[in-house]
Amino acid sequence: MTNQSVVNAIMNNTDGVTKFQTTIDSDHRYIHEGIGFELPVTTATINAAGTYYISLKPAAGCYVHLKPTKIWSSANILKYELYEGSTIDAAGDVATPVNKNRNSTTVSKVTCKTAATTTVDGTLLDIATVDTGGTPSSSSGGAIGGGTDEIVLKPNTQYTVKLTNIGLTTATVGYLGLFWYEETTGVSS
Repeated sequence: MTNQSVVNAIMNNTDGVTKFQTTIDSDHRYIHEGIGFELPVTTATINAAGTYYISLKPAAGCYVHLKPTKIWSSANILKYELYEGSTIDAAGDVATPVNKNRNSTTVSKVTCKTAATTTVDGTLLDIATVDTGGTPSSSSGGAIGGGTDEIVLKPNTQYTVKLTNIGLTTATVGYLGLFWYEETTGVSS
């Protein structure tokens, strides 16, 4: 290995924002690069046994790395489910993901709707529950930890997050922070 190749290796591991050698995790670096996004959602009141849907559809060529969801509930137990291949009605409110690097002009390539309606849920990919109170967790439903727990979504495919109030009698409001980063490659070769 030549001196120049050592210098090149070091420079390739330098963070573009701080100019330091990177020891940050990949999520943190993707935020620095302007490709980390979050969809903050406050649901409408979900009655006992009621549901609330959020739809996500990555554009063609956009590989979404969906990370564990921050989720909590105001008054009752919520079940969180992620589905692939859902059938969505036209209803719902357009929601705009936020670029986590507020200095970046990069816009998410994911079309999002809150208060969506579905006719078919699709294939279940993830499930968790969250109890009331406390502070939000960076873990999916407060049960799964670690940034390596992600699901890489297919481009041009409809996904839904389904929240179900599984408490017995009380209505609740759900609060979520759906975090992902976007890349142009889905499988490493």
